[in-house]
Amino acid sequence: MLDQQQAEKQLEKFKVGNWRKLQGQRLERLPSKLCYAGRALLGIQPSGKRRLDFEKLHRAQAAAAADLDAMTPAERGEIFAALFPKLAELIEAAWQLQMRMPYQWSSGWHRKGFRAPNRPEASRRSRGYWLSDLIDRCEGFDQDAVWLAAWAGRISAYYAADTIGILLAAAIDRGDDCGNKVFDILCQSASGQHPIGTMGRHVTRGLLCCSRPEAWEYMEKMLLAAQRQEGLRQAILETADEAHPEAFRRILRLILDENLVRFSSVVRAVDVWFGFGWDSVSTGVVRSAVERVLAYLEDPAVRQDAIAGDDAESAYLALWATAFEDAEQAIAPAATLLEHKSPDHRFAALKLLADLALPEAAAPALRALDDEDFRLVVFTVGQVAASSGDEQGKWDQPEMPVPRDVFERLEKVYQRFPKRKERLKPILWPWCAMVADRRVLAATLVKHLGPREPTRLIPYLSDMGGWARAYVAQRLAQGNRWDAATRATLLALVGDASSGVREEAIKAVARCKVTDAEARDLEKLLARKAGDLRRGVLAILLNQSDAAALASADRLLNSPERLQRLAGIELLRQLVEEHRQVEACRQRAEAYRAAHAPSTKDEETLLCAVLDTGQASLTLENGLGLFDPAQRTPTQPVTRRNVAMVTPAAVACLKSLQATIHQHRETIIRVKRWDGQMVDEPLGESWSFPAPNPDTPVEKDRENLPLAEVWDQWWHGRPASQRDKDGFEILRAAVIGEALYNVEARQWRKPGVRECLGGKNIRECLGAPNIQVKYRALLPNVLRWMVRLYAPPGCVDYLLDAVETSLALVPPAELKKRRKKRKSDWFLEHTVLWRDYDSPYMVWLGVAKEHHYLCPDAWTDAQKARFWSLLRWVDEPVLGAQQGQSGAGERIDIPRKRPAIVYALEAMELGAATEADVLDTLIGPREDPEEHHYYYAGQFDDLREATRRKPPKWLVDHPVAGTLVQRVRDRVLEVELARGDTPTVASAAALCISSIWGIDNLLAIMEALGRGTLVRGERFGSLEKNVVFSHLVRVSYPREDETPEEFVEKVRAAGLPRDRQLALAFFAPQWARFVERSVGYDGLEEAVWWLHAHTKDEHWAVEGEVREAWQAQISQRTPLSGEDLIGGAVDVAWFHRVCQRLGKAGWAELDEYAKYASGGSGHKRAQLFADAMLGRVK
Repeated sequence: MLDQQQAEKQLEKFKVGNWRKLQGQRLERLPSKLCYAGRALLGIQPSGKRRLDFEKLHRAQAAAAADLDAMTPAERGEIFAALFPKLAELIEAAWQLQMRMPYQWSSGWHRKGFRAPNRPEASRRSRGYWLSDLIDRCEGFDQDAVWLAAWAGRISAYYAADTIGILLAAAIDRGDDCGNKVFDILCQSASGQHPIGTMGRHVTRGLLCCSRPEAWEYMEKMLLAAQRQEGLRQAILETADEAHPEAFRRILRLILDENLVRFSSVVRAVDVWFGFGWDSVSTGVVRSAVERVLAYLEDPAVRQDAIAGDDAESAYLALWATAFEDAEQAIAPAATLLEHKSPDHRFAALKLLADLALPEAAAPALRALDDEDFRLVVFTVGQVAASSGDEQGKWDQPEMPVPRDVFERLEKVYQRFPKRKERLKPILWPWCAMVADRRVLAATLVKHLGPREPTRLIPYLSDMGGWARAYVAQRLAQGNRWDAATRATLLALVGDASSGVREEAIKAVARCKVTDAEARDLEKLLARKAGDLRRGVLAILLNQSDAAALASADRLLNSPERLQRLAGIELLRQLVEEHRQVEACRQRAEAYRAAHAPSTKDEETLLCAVLDTGQASLTLENGLGLFDPAQRTPTQPVTRRNVAMVTPAAVACLKSLQATIHQHRETIIRVKRWDGQMVDEPLGESWSFPAPNPDTPVEKDRENLPLAEVWDQWWHGRPASQRDKDGFEILRAAVIGEALYNVEARQWRKPGVRECLGGKNIRECLGAPNIQVKYRALLPNVLRWMVRLYAPPGCVDYLLDAVETSLALVPPAELKKRRKKRKSDWFLEHTVLWRDYDSPYMVWLGVAKEHHYLCPDAWTDAQKARFWSLLRWVDEPVLGAQQGQSGAGERIDIPRKRPAIVYALEAMELGAATEADVLDTLIGPREDPEEHHYYYAGQFDDLREATRRKPPKWLVDHPVAGTLVQRVRDRVLEVELARGDTPTVASAAALCISSIWGIDNLLAIMEALGRGTLVRGERFGSLEKNVVFSHLVRVSYPREDETPEEFVEKVRAAGLPRDRQLALAFFAPQWARFVERSVGYDGLEEAVWWLHAHTKDEHWAVEGEVREAWQAQISQRTPLSGEDLIGGAVDVAWFHRVCQRLGKAGWAELDEYAKYASGGSGHKRAQLFADAMLGRVK
């Protein structure tokens, strides 16, 4: 039998290239109605030009499933034939088969094996999902059912086989030669006798869902033969309740006849089938349930007697058996049972109706909201809460559809819910112990508000959780005209306990002008510490008129509360920064200073900012005052050059290189893997093929090139058809290869490139070579070697001409495009912009950068200067004469895209760039991250790299950069440490500083932080004062020449309290040795590092530099590896050494600071270890 690796190799041979493109072309030949439905199934817009985004995909595929149901079988067959030419008839048969199968699409405990054979719309969702999944799983395979039967277990993931299994069941049901072959292959795969096929869900699904008794019998034999193979038994039973109804009955008989209830997998399966919640249960109970269900399935009269009988569980199982055959037929008897005098019977009916997830079942089920037994009310609310709020329900999960008036029905039961959460007595079964929780009910009202006015939710706000209150604030704010209740509610939510709620409310209130009374109420909130609250309220107060803002400042300055007085000075500072009533603000600041002498440090910092009359305006545009923006290098227009971009010889060269790789694909090469291990692997399968290293001389570097003689022979043996007269064919081949790699690797962007960027100009830039990249992981690095080893002298001018031409080819309309923002916080618009790294217009620039990196000695100073000019054009483009005669010289207003700082430094040393260019790269204004594809785009990446403890190579190579970086770091600290509650223009840059050196800087930060909280972990996007200052503390380090004695002296002078020093030691352990000397705590440093060693787990995600520093410190103190400690190992001997020095009392005191050693709950784990070793665990 093939192993999986061999199977994957063979599968690649079966794959058809450009499969989706071929499917699209076949769909284009169909009538528009059929074409549009087929495109939706493929996830393509009706125009066929672009893929649907994630948010629209499921809706489009659901609509396509409805369209398919409305078509004739012949029309569906045309679509299926376009998608899978060899499977069209089978897909239609499987489409019909699934109308008789369970209609719910989900997995695990939620789904039930209920059928609705007379209601196609009930199974439409599951059929549509199945078809979409089949399209994805079988992409590229144009094969018949016999081939699929053999290869299904090899193709893809677990559920791929499950999806294909339904298709195979339909094939078996045809009863022809193909069906017989499929049956034989599945049986052979199950027994391990097929040379290719393997056991999997496609086997169990195919054999159990078909109508062939021999197939069921085979599965029964396998179930009996499983014996102790719980996994095999579970695989069969997971499909059983979705099998052919008679197959399921036979399995129930087999369970009883062979006493299979003794196996845990059988107990679990029965539990899932019938919707129970067994924890531990006797075999007698399981057997009784199976016996009753089998009886109800075999005799409708017995079933009816059970529904009308005195046992509620039997009534439920009888209803279940009815729904197993036809869910519609179970609704009426269940609705009747809801009138039973016994609450257990009513609950049995209610649970069954909820599990049906059919619209007709919702109406009778919701009558339980009026039930006299409060437990049924709570259960019904829970079912409504689990629904999506959409009358159509979710696409991928069964749920109880709800009518439009459910909101009003829920309002009626609101007062029946206790104000505090209350656990109710179980009903019918022990696991049905509901919890009455007003918070759940309030959240359910939010979900089902629908088109009603959001003010309907105001009475329930006090019972809502944080996310629900935030949503209500968002909905209330959306109204164009606020009534009194809306305005009062939003103002009240500004002071909410949840930061998420406050954020929404503050955004809303900030858009309006508050009254004097409202301002007074908001001012009271400034007695609280929360940074986001203080910033938001100050922003609202600042939005008043000058007179009203000064009145607020006066009230705050005269408050007895220190935090309110600080807010008053902060408000004055912001008014001054906005050049509003500057003299009036300074008069108030002078008066305050005189009345409150001596001022606190916080007050004095803010007062100085208000009263400083000589300080120039500091912005990111001027680098916090470090440079004049007018001194930056101006942008020069680009123009097309007379240059051959792509040639037939280059195309032939690339094809020949791929053929050479293919010829030697089985040759074993030795390479260094990502983890440093040397491994042997075939060339054609290598993912670790090395790239050239420009820091090594060429001849020495060539020793690291696998199969160097093969590439050398290929290069020198090429015919004339693979050579250009100018000798630059390898550069052109590299460009083609890179362009093809980008398209192949990012298929989702391919339609966008064609549509958005202009095909004609792209063809001029890159040509239209008919090449399929077969070795995507290998070809780019081979091409890099070819460029380094064989790029001819004098090629740089050609490269620069080609780069400039490719930039000049960008259409003027494309130059001005920005990336559209999307509603989702997690997905960015997929529009392809001309400056994206995989845009066709950037390919030549990318190859030029590679050549500059690999062959730096080939570049003259003049060429480097010209390259800098082109990079500046990409950063801030201007129209040239060829791009727009009427707008030549016009600057394009789009986000910046700065060149890497290494280019700026290189150009500055040549005189082509200025110091302002370098400083702008480090600290100039950042763009909105949403303009880019990635979250961190708006951050100061070069500053982060430049301030790492281990400086980057470019900082070492360009000594002048060190001075500039230090100036930037000092200025960022200077500006940020003078802040109040609101962020400064330097706050985001401060968060990007990777290291700060010296005791003086540390103490300045600690003094500015005051009693503020040291914030553990990451708070992405937060510019709160405590967050920023905590980051600065975390990245501060002692200088090599600083001593603990010096630390003691300076700490005493600064007056840093003992408790803050201990918190510092645990929060930033690099200072633990210094703090130990200062507080006189022998063993403190060891205790700190023991806790840091035992608070990390597999979820610890930090930068490599931080992890390496941690590993270095830990390795000095324990023989355990970092992996051992992260995995939960404990160094007991080390702990006892620490305790011996500290004593139990000392450890107990330090224990309260352990929380600072972990960003999450890791300190609890370390404390548990310590308590166990100290005998504190009971």
